Amino acid sequence: MKLCSKCKIVKPAEQFAKAKRESDGLQDRCKTCNAEYRKANAARIKAYSEANAEKLRAYTAQWRKANLEKRRAYDKAYAEANPEKIRAKNRRRAPRTEYDAERAKMYPEKFAAKTAKRRATKKLATPVWANEEKIAEFYSAAAFLSMVTGEWYHVDHIVPLTGKAKVNGVRQHVVCGLHWEGNLQILPGRENEIKSCHSWPDA
Repeated sequence: MKLCSKCKIVKPAEQFAKAKRESDGLQDRCKTCNAEYRKANAARIKAYSEANAEKLRAYTAQWRKANLEKRRAYDKAYAEANPEKIRAKNRRRAPRTEYDAERAKMYPEKFAAKTAKRRATKKLATPVWANEEKIAEFYSAAAFLSMVTGEWYHVDHIVPLTGKAKVNGVRQHVVCGLHWEGNLQILPGRENEIKSCHSWPDA
Protein backbone atom coordinates (compact mmCIF):
# COMPACT_ATOMS: atom_id res chain seq x y z
CA MET A 1 0.00 0.00 0.00
CA LYS A 2 1.11 3.59 -0.63
CA LEU A 3 -0.15 7.10 0.14
CA CYS A 4 -0.74 9.29 -2.92
CA SER A 5 0.88 12.70 -2.44
CA LYS A 6 -1.91 14.35 -4.48
CA CYS A 7 -5.24 12.89 -3.39
CA LYS A 8 -3.92 11.74 0.04
CA ILE A 9 -5.55 8.32 -0.31
CA VAL A 10 -3.77 5.10 0.57
CA LYS A 11 -3.96 2.79 -2.43
CA PRO A 12 -2.53 -0.59 -3.54
CA ALA A 13 0.97 -0.44 -5.02
CA GLU A 14 -0.33 -1.45 -8.47
CA GLN A 15 -2.18 1.90 -8.60
CA PHE A 16 1.19 3.67 -8.90
CA ALA A 17 3.47 3.77 -11.93
CA LYS A 18 7.06 2.64 -11.58
CA ALA A 19 9.83 5.15 -10.85
CA LYS A 20 13.38 3.83 -10.47
CA ARG A 21 14.62 7.01 -8.82
CA GLU A 22 12.22 6.66 -5.88
CA SER A 23 13.25 4.61 -2.86
CA ASP A 24 10.24 2.30 -3.16
CA GLY A 25 10.36 2.18 -6.96
CA LEU A 26 6.98 3.88 -7.34
CA GLN A 27 5.83 7.39 -8.25
CA ASP A 28 4.49 9.66 -5.50
CA ARG A 29 1.18 10.26 -7.28
CA CYS A 30 -1.23 7.50 -8.22
CA LYS A 31 -2.16 6.69 -11.81
CA THR A 32 -5.58 8.34 -11.44
CA CYS A 33 -4.08 11.65 -10.29
CA ASN A 34 -1.47 11.48 -13.05
CA ALA A 35 -4.22 10.96 -15.63
CA GLU A 36 -6.18 13.91 -14.28
CA TYR A 37 -3.04 16.07 -14.41
CA ARG A 38 -2.36 15.14 -18.02
CA LYS A 39 -5.96 15.90 -18.96
CA ALA A 40 -5.95 19.26 -17.20
CA ASN A 41 -2.63 20.25 -18.77
CA ALA A 42 -3.10 18.67 -22.21
CA ALA A 43 -2.43 21.92 -24.09
CA ARG A 44 0.77 22.68 -22.16
CA ILE A 45 2.05 19.11 -22.55
CA LYS A 46 1.31 19.19 -26.28
CA ALA A 47 3.14 22.51 -26.69
CA TYR A 48 6.18 21.16 -24.86
CA SER A 49 6.19 17.99 -26.98
CA GLU A 50 6.03 19.99 -30.20
CA ALA A 51 8.79 22.38 -29.06
CA ASN A 52 11.06 19.49 -28.06
CA ALA A 53 10.13 16.96 -30.73
CA GLU A 54 13.70 16.21 -31.84
CA LYS A 55 14.95 15.84 -28.28
CA LEU A 56 12.09 13.51 -27.34
CA ARG A 57 12.57 11.38 -30.48
CA ALA A 58 16.27 11.00 -29.73
CA TYR A 59 15.53 10.01 -26.12
CA THR A 60 12.90 7.49 -27.22
CA ALA A 61 15.21 5.96 -29.82
CA GLN A 62 18.01 5.68 -27.26
CA TRP A 63 15.71 4.04 -24.70
CA ARG A 64 14.32 1.57 -27.24
CA LYS A 65 17.84 0.60 -28.32
CA ALA A 66 18.93 0.05 -24.72
CA ASN A 67 15.76 -1.86 -23.79
CA LEU A 68 15.00 -3.75 -27.02
CA GLU A 69 14.12 -7.11 -25.45
CA LYS A 70 12.10 -5.48 -22.67
CA ARG A 71 10.13 -3.37 -25.13
CA ARG A 72 9.47 -6.32 -27.44
CA ALA A 73 8.20 -8.43 -24.53
CA TYR A 74 5.96 -5.56 -23.36
CA ASP A 75 4.54 -4.99 -26.86
CA LYS A 76 3.80 -8.69 -27.28
CA ALA A 77 2.11 -8.96 -23.88
CA TYR A 78 0.06 -5.80 -24.54
CA ALA A 79 -1.02 -7.02 -27.99
CA GLU A 80 -2.11 -10.38 -26.56
CA ALA A 81 -4.01 -8.75 -23.69
CA ASN A 82 -5.66 -6.03 -25.82
CA PRO A 83 -6.50 -7.51 -29.25
CA GLU A 84 -9.57 -5.27 -29.69
CA LYS A 85 -7.58 -2.09 -28.98
CA ILE A 86 -4.88 -3.17 -31.44
CA ARG A 87 -7.48 -3.88 -34.14
CA ALA A 88 -9.17 -0.52 -33.53
CA LYS A 89 -5.81 1.28 -33.72
CA ASN A 90 -4.93 -0.49 -36.95
CA ARG A 91 -8.24 0.56 -38.47
CA ARG A 92 -7.49 4.21 -37.67
CA ARG A 93 -4.11 4.11 -39.37
CA ALA A 94 -3.70 5.62 -42.81
CA PRO A 95 -3.28 3.21 -45.74
CA ARG A 96 0.30 1.97 -45.99
CA THR A 97 0.97 3.87 -49.22
CA GLU A 98 -0.06 7.13 -47.57
CA TYR A 99 2.04 6.34 -44.49
CA ASP A 100 5.10 5.57 -46.61
CA ALA A 101 4.59 8.72 -48.66
CA GLU A 102 4.45 10.84 -45.50
CA ARG A 103 7.58 9.23 -44.08
CA ALA A 104 9.36 9.71 -47.39
CA LYS A 105 8.62 13.44 -47.24
CA MET A 106 9.88 13.72 -43.66
CA TYR A 107 13.04 11.64 -44.09
CA PRO A 108 13.76 11.33 -47.84
CA GLU A 109 17.41 10.24 -47.55
CA LYS A 110 16.75 7.72 -44.80
CA PHE A 111 13.67 6.32 -46.55
CA ALA A 112 15.46 5.99 -49.90
CA ALA A 113 18.44 4.24 -48.32
CA LYS A 114 16.24 1.84 -46.38
CA THR A 115 14.13 1.02 -49.44
CA ALA A 116 17.20 0.44 -51.61
CA LYS A 117 18.79 -1.78 -49.00
CA ARG A 118 15.63 -3.85 -48.60
CA ARG A 119 15.24 -4.20 -52.36
CA ALA A 120 18.88 -5.28 -52.78
CA THR A 121 18.63 -7.77 -49.92
CA LYS A 122 15.47 -9.31 -51.37
CA LYS A 123 17.03 -9.55 -54.84
CA LEU A 124 20.14 -11.30 -53.53
CA ALA A 125 17.98 -13.67 -51.47
CA THR A 126 15.75 -14.70 -54.41
CA PRO A 127 16.87 -18.06 -55.86
CA VAL A 128 16.55 -18.71 -59.61
CA TRP A 129 13.98 -21.43 -58.96
CA ALA A 130 11.59 -19.17 -56.98
CA ASN A 131 8.07 -19.02 -58.43
CA GLU A 132 7.33 -15.32 -58.91
CA GLU A 133 3.63 -15.92 -59.55
CA LYS A 134 3.17 -17.76 -56.25
CA ILE A 135 5.15 -15.06 -54.45
CA ALA A 136 2.88 -12.42 -55.94
CA GLU A 137 -0.16 -14.36 -54.69
CA PHE A 138 1.01 -13.89 -51.09
CA TYR A 139 1.17 -10.10 -51.51
CA SER A 140 -2.23 -10.04 -53.21
CA ALA A 141 -3.75 -12.10 -50.40
CA ALA A 142 -2.24 -9.80 -47.74
CA ALA A 143 -3.63 -6.74 -49.51
CA PHE A 144 -7.07 -8.38 -49.78
CA LEU A 145 -7.14 -9.29 -46.07
CA SER A 146 -6.13 -5.73 -45.15
CA MET A 147 -8.98 -4.38 -47.24
CA VAL A 148 -11.76 -6.64 -45.94
CA THR A 149 -10.75 -6.74 -42.26
CA GLY A 150 -9.58 -3.18 -41.74
CA GLU A 151 -6.32 -4.49 -40.23
CA TRP A 152 -2.88 -4.41 -41.80
CA TYR A 153 -1.56 -7.77 -42.96
CA HIS A 154 2.08 -8.29 -43.95
CA VAL A 155 3.89 -10.87 -46.04
CA ASP A 156 6.51 -12.19 -43.62
CA HIS A 157 9.63 -14.25 -44.25
CA ILE A 158 9.39 -17.22 -41.89
CA VAL A 159 13.18 -17.33 -41.73
CA PRO A 160 14.19 -13.63 -41.97
CA LEU A 161 16.32 -12.45 -44.87
CA THR A 162 18.73 -10.96 -42.33
CA GLY A 163 18.02 -12.85 -39.13
CA LYS A 164 19.63 -11.81 -35.85
CA ALA A 165 20.07 -13.50 -32.49
CA LYS A 166 22.21 -13.13 -29.41
CA VAL A 167 25.40 -15.21 -29.42
CA ASN A 168 27.33 -15.02 -26.16
CA GLY A 169 25.36 -11.91 -25.26
CA VAL A 170 26.08 -10.11 -28.53
CA ARG A 171 23.41 -9.67 -31.23
CA GLN A 172 24.73 -10.99 -34.53
CA HIS A 173 23.52 -11.99 -37.99
CA VAL A 174 23.23 -15.77 -37.65
CA VAL A 175 20.88 -16.89 -40.41
CA CYS A 176 19.62 -15.63 -43.76
CA GLY A 177 16.42 -16.98 -45.29
CA LEU A 178 15.47 -16.95 -48.95
CA HIS A 179 12.82 -14.95 -50.75
CA TRP A 180 10.72 -17.74 -52.21
CA GLU A 181 7.14 -18.98 -51.81
CA GLY A 182 8.07 -21.70 -49.30
CA ASN A 183 9.51 -19.13 -46.89
CA LEU A 184 6.52 -16.77 -46.90
CA GLN A 185 3.52 -16.44 -44.62
CA ILE A 186 0.84 -13.83 -44.00
CA LEU A 187 0.72 -12.27 -40.53
CA PRO A 188 -1.22 -9.43 -38.90
CA GLY A 189 0.95 -6.33 -39.17
CA ARG A 190 1.41 -5.87 -35.43
CA GLU A 191 2.39 -9.51 -34.95
CA ASN A 192 4.95 -9.21 -37.73
CA GLU A 193 6.40 -6.02 -36.22
CA ILE A 194 6.81 -7.75 -32.86
CA LYS A 195 8.37 -10.81 -34.50
CA SER A 196 10.82 -8.61 -36.43
CA CYS A 197 13.96 -10.45 -37.60
CA HIS A 198 14.85 -11.92 -34.22
CA SER A 199 12.75 -15.09 -34.24
CA TRP A 200 12.13 -18.01 -36.59
CA PRO A 201 11.29 -21.73 -36.29
CA ASP A 202 13.62 -23.74 -34.05
CA ALA A 203 15.64 -20.61 -33.20
